[in-house]
Formats: sequence, structure tokens, C-alpha cells
Amino acid sequence: MLSSRNITRFTCLISALIAGTGGTGCGSLGTTSSTHDSGSDTVLPEQCGQQLTSLRRSMNGRTLQGTSMTSATVTAATKGCVEIKSLHLEGTALVGTMDGQSLRGADFVGTTVTQVDSTGAQLAAVIAAVEVDARDASGETLLYTLKALHDGQLVELCAPDLDGKRRAIPVPGTWDGSGAHQSSATQFTFGCTSAAIGKCVRLGYRPWTTHRGVSLAGYHQACTRMIRFDYCGDGGVHTEEGTEIDVYDPLPLNTKDPSLLLTFDAAWSEAGAYCIERQRWIRLSTVDGLTLQALLPSACLSRFELAALEASPVDPLDLCSVRSKSIPRDSVKLDNRSGVNILLR
Repeated sequence: MLSSRNITRFTCLISALIAGTGGTGCGSLGTTSSTHDSGSDTVLPEQCGQQLTSLRRSMNGRTLQGTSMTSATVTAATKGCVEIKSLHLEGTALVGTMDGQSLRGADFVGTTVTQVDSTGAQLAAVIAAVEVDARDASGETLLYTLKALHDGQLVELCAPDLDGKRRAIPVPGTWDGSGAHQSSATQFTFGCTSAAIGKCVRLGYRPWTTHRGVSLAGYHQACTRMIRFDYCGDGGVHTEEGTEIDVYDPLPLNTKDPSLLLTFDAAWSEAGAYCIERQRWIRLSTVDGLTLQALLPSACLSRFELAALEASPVDPLDLCSVRSKSIPRDSVKLDNRSGVNILLR
């Protein structure tokens, strides 16, 4: 058990209105459908004698947790200003102890999580609700509603997802500024379901588990690159919010949807794109023919080369014209398609 001076630390990447977050767990995952404290909507984050920063807005959609990567490390979780110890994940269930009593699931609703962001500011959020993701037939995935103060109002941290809900999923480990996942047994990341980390979990790439003996951690990492069209593998974003995407893999957890009139974008690895056929969004102001300059940002030119049409290892019908110089072919995890998207700027 950890002491109050050595509480398990974990990192939270938040979407939309990010500034602070927290985590809870759920009891019996196979039988519990949802947990919600009807009084939690009026519970405010606790300060517990600390000077906390009010919630600051950031953007959502294109990167791991928005168009900018904002992270905050949890330094304390409290309830009634009593510290919760031994925080850890069991699947997506947050577990801990307080005053010698085990806490799990509904016990965490109303808990405040205090965090420190990259500037040293302390931020706080309250856990308003926990529910099992109805999209996950296994019942493994828990969805968390997280709230914090913004301009004196208690607001939800995540932007709305496709269901119009503002929820987050805790995922083991952290992501650095290049978009690379850093494995950790003691650090955790909250991924909003409206942004890349959470979206990829709901696509079936649950990084804490396996599929037919194959770890899904690498597939989840490749998916976060694909969602943001981070083909350089440097954390950059080359897409727009609301873009329709068809993703498929060789496992197969996802298969190509023949009903969608989309065209091939790229084949994806954990480190970025192995090969690319086209930009996901064409900017009319920069179109100058089928060249590396048209396909890639200047920072990436040295990492790719033109190649004769090469079939993706995921689907032989997916043909690439630009290939990475360093990413091996056997590292490809998934392919994706999208529509013809044009930006006038």
C-alpha cells in the first residue's frame, strides 16, 4: 500500500475543456450495467487547502485528446479531503483504498482528483458518473463522466461524442509530445470518447487486452496515429474534425465496409504511416500534382520516398505511392479509407 507521500501517480489527457480529470472503477463488470450518483451533479471539486486553477479550454478532435496535446499528472485523489491510496486500474476499473477500506466503482463517484499540468498549475475534477460502455459486448470498458469548474460553473470535461455524450475511458500508460505511447503500470490516461485515445478503444483496440493471443496495445497506438492522420509519427495532425473514416485490420477486429464510397488513405504502424496514397484533406492552395510536396508536410519529406505502387500488407487492393524509408512493412497494423475532402484554404 502506498503512503500519503507516495500515492500512485497517473497522467490524464483530457479532451475539449481539459484541465483536470479523475477516475473511478466499476464493481462486477459482467453484471453492473451502470453506476450514477444522482447527487454528484452538485458536488464541486474539493480544494482541501490547495490553490487550484480553474478549468481552461482547449480544443478537441484531431489529436490524442484534441488539436493540442494537454496532459496533467494526478497527484492526489480525495473524498471529503481524505486521500485515496493505492490507485490502480483493473481493466478500466479504477481501484483504491481509503481509511483501510477498499474502493471500487460507485465508491469513487463524488471523488475529487487533483492534478498538476505542464506549467505546474494544480487542477481538479470531480467524478460525476461511471457506466459500462453499451458498445462493448465484453462489458470490460467503463465510461467516466468528469466535471470541473469553469468560470464558476461545473462543466463536463469532454466534448460530445457521436452519441452526444461526454465521457472518458481510462487507459494504462501515457503519451508523449510525439504521440508515442509510454507503457506504465502506475500511470494512466483518460481518453475522451470524442477524441483519438477513447475512439480507438471503442473501435475494439483495447490496449490492456489481447485478441486471439495478440496484444492490442500496438493496434491501439497505430489507431491513434490513424485517427489524427499523424503519418510523420511526430504528434502532428493532418486531418479535420468530423472526417468519415473506415478502418480495418488483419486480426480482424474491423473489416472494410463495402457500402462506404471511400478511397484508401494509408497503411499504419505504431510509428506512423508505413505508406501513403494520398492526403486525407486536399488543400487547394497547395495542390501541385502528385508529388511528395503535395502529399506531405515539409518536415516529413526526408522520411518518405516515392515508390512504384505497393500493396498494403493489410489489403492487397490498397495501393500506396509513397513509402516510409524506415518503418518496416511487417509493422503495419491497420489500413484506413476516407472520402474526397477538400479545404478551400
